[in-house]
Amino acid sequence: DEQAKQKQNRLVADFTLTSNGEKAYVANQLSTDLAWNDIMMDIAGSYPNHQQVKMPKYKVSDKLELLQRSGKRTYTFNTYNAYMVNPHSLSVNHSQQTAYQSVRSAAFFSHTNTSLGFFLKPFTVMMKVGLQVLSRTMKSHLEGVPDSLGNMRNQLNMTFLRAYASPEAEYNQGGWHIRFQMPITFTPYYYNDKLMGAKENAGKTQVAPQLSVSYFLTARLQATLSGGIAQREVDEQNFYQGLLMRDYRNLYTGFVDYTADKSKHISFNISYKRPLATVFANAYIRKIWSDSHLTVARDFVGDYII
Repeated sequence: DEQAKQKQNRLVADFTLTSNGEKAYVANQLSTDLAWNDIMMDIAGSYPNHQQVKMPKYKVSDKLELLQRSGKRTYTFNTYNAYMVNPHSLSVNHSQQTAYQSVRSAAFFSHTNTSLGFFLKPFTVMMKVGLQVLSRTMKSHLEGVPDSLGNMRNQLNMTFLRAYASPEAEYNQGGWHIRFQMPITFTPYYYNDKLMGAKENAGKTQVAPQLSVSYFLTARLQATLSGGIAQREVDEQNFYQGLLMRDYRNLYTGFVDYTADKSKHISFNISYKRPLATVFANAYIRKIWSDSHLTVARDFVGDYII
């Protein structure tokens, strides 16, 4: 039997400046998002307990967009910067025993990109380059659970800089629409566990080509064949080695692993559209090959699941 009470408050504010001219468009948006989420829960049964969670989230961000047109060329510049702070706490009362956890995480994220495109019928060629930066810190402390379960504290820094380039080419003529993309990224990672005295750095290069070929068999019937290779980004959110408590029973511990999952896919789609008669038909086939090197493990240790 569970009974819960939740209280949520949120304050959002935006300030936007926009200029839209014949040859240029500029917009800048400054935003603030403040949220407070408190939960109180009573659980009866074989492990009766009272839980109280406080999860405030504070975020400030700025977004700038620039678009410039010049003849057959277009130029864009976009930048987004955000700073987030999440000071969370969890307390669990059970049989006159109390477990308490405090977690404070903060992160700065920045994403800047620019693109240049050329239009020369029937071809379109574009190049997009950008840089993503993430720097986060996490500090936690857990007390009231057996020390034999693991490390009760975390104090770490994690930073990555992701530079990418994405060339793209399109052909559109005679019923054919062919699109090819070749995004390439290089990401150096810097991980520092201050409590463990461990520094684990790495650099990852990823290439993810994508090809799509479409052809109008008739004015209403279109067939599309597409495929590509993808590689997931490193899940740096798992980069911690101390225990984190999620609720009265579940504890989590992270790991440092720079190996990324890979996948390949191919698909075929054929569609028929006759809007005036409201007739639409679509057939879709997709095949995916995935290579995942990690699985989630759970261990029962005393009253807890890790």
